[in-house]
Amino acid sequence: MGRYRGFIRSVTRRIADYASGYLDAYSQSRLDQPIESRINGFMSLIRGAIEEGFTHARDFLSGITILSDKLADTIDKTYQLTQGYLTEFRYALLRSAEMEPSPETQETGVEL
Repeated sequence: MGRYRGFIRSVTRRIADYASGYLDAYSQSRLDQPIESRINGFMSLIRGAIEEGFTHARDFLSGITILSDKLADTIDKTYQLTQGYLTEFRYALLRSAEMEPSPETQETGVEL
């Protein structure tokens, strides 16, 4: 059972890491938006894409075989863990954004 759980966590982490790797490109194309808006927009985009991917995977597998309870459970657990990792990633980004100095304080270290 431990190997099975480790497999799900590994797949989940790879999905979340791959998706979150596009944050810089997304953010660079929206520099006119506040950082919180960029983070929330990005998270909404990748959550939607991941949900769509899981739906397509489930539909594909259902089309070629009858999903066993274990396989359906694995898909559900992987999806839930992926969403959990994305939530942690979002909170970390928001905390980091709060700690970054504003453009007004970057040069002098003093808020104007």
